[in-house]
Amino acid sequence: MKDIESILVDERIPDGWESRILKPYGLTITSFNTVVLPVEFGIDEKKYQAKLAAETRDVEATPVTGSD
Repeated sequence: MKDIESILVDERIPDGWESRILKPYGLTITSFNTVVLPVEFGIDEKKYQAKLAAETRDVEATPVTGSD
C-alpha cells in the first residue's frame, strides 16, 4: 500500500522500487488486457444497477426526524 500511495499521491516512484514484472518487454497492453478483459466482461451491470436503484428507493423512503 505504501508503494501505491507514493505513486498516486506523491506522483513519484518510491526509492528502491522494483517492478515485479520481469518479462523483457514489461507489462504490455496485450498482457494487461488478458487479465482485465475477463473481469470487465464478467461484471453483470444490470445486477448492480438494480441493487443501486433499490438502495436509492430505501434511502428516499426513510423519514428524516428532527430529533438531534
